Amino acid sequence: MAHGIESLIVAEPYPDLLGERVAEAIKTADSVLFVLPKWEGEQSLDGSDWVSSVTLMSERDVTVTAGKLFTRLQVFRPGSGPDEWHLDGFDIQPTIEEPQLAWHPAGTPLITSSKGSLLMRLEMNGSTIFVLSDPDLINNHGLAKGRNADLAVAIVDQIRGPNSVPVVIDETLHGFRLEPNLWRAMLAMPFTVATLAAFLAILMLIWSASNRFGAPFPSRSRAFVGKQRLIENSARLIGGGQHSKEIVKRHFHIVVKEVEEKLHVPDSVRGQVRIKHLDAIAATRGLDITLMSLTEEKETLLSSTTISGRSALRLARRIMRWKRGMLYDT
Repeated sequence: MAHGIESLIVAEPYPDLLGERVAEAIKTADSVLFVLPKWEGEQSLDGSDWVSSVTLMSERDVTVTAGKLFTRLQVFRPGSGPDEWHLDGFDIQPTIEEPQLAWHPAGTPLITSSKGSLLMRLEMNGSTIFVLSDPDLINNHGLAKGRNADLAVAIVDQIRGPNSVPVVIDETLHGFRLEPNLWRAMLAMPFTVATLAAFLAILMLIWSASNRFGAPFPSRSRAFVGKQRLIENSARLIGGGQHSKEIVKRHFHIVVKEVEEKLHVPDSVRGQVRIKHLDAIAATRGLDITLMSLTEEKETLLSSTTISGRSALRLARRIMRWKRGMLYDT
C-alpha cells in the first residue's frame, strides 16, 4: 500500500482480508468510504472469476465483519425502507427497497431513517471514515434505480473534500494481485498464442533437421523459365560470342519495332521526331526510362572495343522494362 493517499474507497472487503493491511490503508488516508458487505458469491463451476449466484449474508456475519474495524457497530435489516430519508449534507433521496442499515454510538448520521443509518461519519485514528451500510446503493443493479447514481457521485465528492483530491480504489485488498511470473504469463491469454506458435516452430525445426545428417545431397541443375531468365542467358551469350555488337543492335531494333507497331506509330514520323514521339508517350505513362537514353546507351556500348556480359545484361533489362511500361505489360 503506497503512502500519501488522500481519499480511499474500501468496498465490500472479504471478512478474512480485514486486518492489519486494511487498518494500515485507512491510516494513510485523510478520508475513507467504507462500504459494508451484504452479498456472498458462489464461484462459477467453469473455473472463471465470475460468480454463478449470490446469497444474502446474515446480519450477524456482516456485524462480525465490520466489528473487526469498528467496535460496537451494529448491522440490521428492518425490511422495507422508509418513505423519506433524513439527509444531512445531501439533497438526493436514495432508492433501496430492503436496505441494510447500521448504527454506531460515535457515528454522525448523514443519510438516516428512524430505523438506522445508511451513511454515517466516524472519526478514527485521525481519519474521517464514511460508512455506507448497504452496497446496493452503488452496485451495478442499484445505480439504475431512482437517482442512486447521482447520490453515489455526491458521496464520493463528499469524501474528496473541497480540494477534490484523487480517489483510490484498491482492489488488492480483495486479493486481486498478480505476482510477476513469466511462465504463468506465457500460458495466459493473449500470450498463449505466441507460446503455441513458438512451440510449433521448434517442432518444425526439429522435424526438418531430422533427415539432414551426413553429407549433403549434390545440387541438381535447374532449368529456369520466363522472360527475365531468357534475357540473362541471352546477355551471357552476347558477352561470349564473336558477333555481340550485331546481336545487341538487332535486339534493340526488334524490341523498338515491336513497340512502335503496337502503339501504331506512323511511318511518316522518323528519326529524332520518332524518338521524341515515343518519349512523350513514356512520359504520360510515368516511365523513368526514355528511348533517347536507351539509344545513347546502345551507341556507347557499340562504340566500345568489346562488350562485357554485365553491360549487355544491363541494357537488355532496361529495354525490357521500357517495353513493359510502354505496353502496360504486367
